Amino acid sequence: MRILNRLIVLLLTLSSLCAPTMGVADAGSIPAMTRAEITSEVIAKHLLYKGEEKGQALEGIIIYQSDRSIDIVTDGGLTDAGTWRFRRNKLCTRLSAFRARKETCFSIGRLAEGSFATSHGFRLTVAKSP
Repeated sequence: MRILNRLIVLLLTLSSLCAPTMGVADAGSIPAMTRAEITSEVIAKHLLYKGEEKGQALEGIIIYQSDRSIDIVTDGGLTDAGTWRFRRNKLCTRLSAFRARKETCFSIGRLAEGSFATSHGFRLTVAKSP
């Protein structure tokens, strides 16, 4: 619950600071990061996410925790949790409520320092601390 409260406060604080999101890069146009790069640059970071899934625009904050758990808060205040694992250089996630608990695996490419695109159409940006 403590993490959830921190995520909600962070989401509300950062929503006013976020610049408009550029379009998500074509997954084939940027090199996929390695497991080591993902661990160093993505894991245990507060990430703003933005993308579209099944015709629905989605955004919020996600944290891939070091203990392989996931905490997520949407911009609408919905929350979910789940787990993640590596499969080669892809990150595989399984959320408790979203996506009907189905595992989704995707690669991540670096757009710029602290900015990433996923192979399933999302943009991730490391959140700045308030």
